[in-house]
Amino acid sequence: MYRIVVAVDEEGVHVKGARSADKLLFIDLDTRSRIVRENPLKQGLMGIVEDLLEELGPAVFICSEISDSDRFFFEENGVKVIVTPSNLVEELLEYIGPE
Repeated sequence: MYRIVVAVDEEGVHVKGARSADKLLFIDLDTRSRIVRENPLKQGLMGIVEDLLEELGPAVFICSEISDSDRFFFEENGVKVIVTPSNLVEELLEYIGPE
């Protein structure tokens, strides 16, 4: 299982910044199953983010922007950070590979 997490808007359609995103969309790339959670980064709740990372085990965090300290936090927890100019989640998934 290779799981990514994408910072998204309320509707889960657009890729957003790490702290400005309303939701975190966890996607299993093998099955394409999705789990949507509220974004605790928006309120600076790093302990909750750490719990989510441990529970859902993503390998990659994708967002449109991220601070150096947040990038460091993710990388310290074994998660690769990718900042993408891609705006649409579905466009991003097409780029990653077919369903």
